[in-house]
Amino acid sequence: MKKKFYFIFCLIIPSVILFSGCINETKVNSSNESIDKAKNQLTLEQIKQSYVKTDEKILNTQEYKNYILVESQIPTSANHFTLYNLKTGSKNILPSGVDYIDSVNIINENNIILYSKGTNSESVGQIFPYEIDCTRVTENNSLDGGFIPINKEIKFPIDKQIALMGKKKEEITDIRVTVNGLQICFGPQDSKDVFFYADYTDIPTMDIFFDKTTKEFSLKFQDTKITKSLSNANSLSNGNTFIKLLNLKEDGTSTILTIKLNEEVKYYTGKKAHIDGIENKSPYLDIQFAANNMD
Repeated sequence: MKKKFYFIFCLIIPSVILFSGCINETKVNSSNESIDKAKNQLTLEQIKQSYVKTDEKILNTQEYKNYILVESQIPTSANHFTLYNLKTGSKNILPSGVDYIDSVNIINENNIILYSKGTNSESVGQIFPYEIDCTRVTENNSLDGGFIPINKEIKFPIDKQIALMGKKKEEITDIRVTVNGLQICFGPQDSKDVFFYADYTDIPTMDIFFDKTTKEFSLKFQDTKITKSLSNANSLSNGNTFIKLLNLKEDGTSTILTIKLNEEVKYYTGKKAHIDGIENKSPYLDIQFAANNMD
């Protein structure tokens, strides 16, 4: 009987010690977390409170290590992002300018990528969505310091549909095939049309779509005609790496450029641009194709 009691006692004692150790470890961990939080100069609640009496409203918050990324917006202005350091209490406004931001990717506290929608709060103009790669150069509380932006084109999957606002009553004046794609130039349907040059010049309102079955990449330009002097557009693809065939035709008030692509084409980039050195700068569309997503 004594041996059995001794055996049970030996089993119970280590269990009690182990349980006690777990309790102590939990207390230590909890205590360490409290100490870490106590060291912070700023809290999420304090950040939220700082916006209460302003016109700027918080849209979203995202935690990363000892940082809080706050998305906020003032009515009629574009949304923007501020990175708060909870330990030091410092903040950095990410340099997105007046662009509307669609999403954000935190690589680390020194590198954050913003994805612009291609629209802004200051004009009705629209460009292709692009990346704003924000890299830290210093940490301070100023509006202009902290991060520098590098704008980068996005390689879209070939079946990515995009619609862009532009101007009306234009015509395609030229198509130039490049090594990896093509450039489409535009002008006014009427040479006396002052609205074409008013404020700024732009390409027509357009849509991009892709037919997976036929491998045809199409650009539809609304309220656009083909200039009479452009007669060889359908024979310009000879020698291009990615383009098999071009087909340009008017469709009611619109013009559609259909591009038959080779199998290896998986991505494309798009850019609105202007011909330099010409008065009133004529606008053109630059489309480039790629087989991979590498820079």
